[in-house]
Amino acid sequence: MAAMSASRVGAGLVTVGVPASLNPILEMKLTEEMTEPLPESLLGYLGPDAAERILELAIGKRCMVLGPGLSTAEGVSDLVRTLLKSYTGWMVIDADGLNALSTNLSMLGEAACQVIVTPHPGEMGRLMGCSAAEVQEDRVGMARKLATDYGIWVVLKGARTITASPDGRIFVNTSGNPWMASGGQGDVLSGILGGLLA
Repeated sequence: MAAMSASRVGAGLVTVGVPASLNPILEMKLTEEMTEPLPESLLGYLGPDAAERILELAIGKRCMVLGPGLSTAEGVSDLVRTLLKSYTGWMVIDADGLNALSTNLSMLGEAACQVIVTPHPGEMGRLMGCSAAEVQEDRVGMARKLATDYGIWVVLKGARTITASPDGRIFVNTSGNPWMASGGQGDVLSGILGGLLA
């Protein structure tokens, strides 16, 4: 969904990095986007072994979307850290990429790239070490704190999506509708952001 939405907003060339054993499935599903079989740490899962090939594929690319479908398998955090330290374009981090960050937010301080994170309240709670309810009580404050503490962009999803910039500015999206609360819409958002940044 992230790859297809990136294509739809005009990204041009979109490549989906996928564990090698799953590549035939994605090749059948995607028609406009290319797939790239990546080295697996465990059958069906990526880990640090995939970093070198991902970075080769990223040469000359303006944006990387990291997280949708990534999993929480052992080694994913190491992969995320390596990519943050080595990639120099824009990186949109969502889903399991956020789960990897939540184990060690200091990774963001090592980033060579410009980072945008797109958490929902539960993911934001994991990043901030609190509950989703606490996030909801102070959405603007939480988003601003994460953005300014780590010099990143934060798009805190939900009714009245909050976007916080690294310098502390806040933007509130007052649009939206109930269909956006369906599964996979976060992946679509990540792809749209990646496509627009590309």
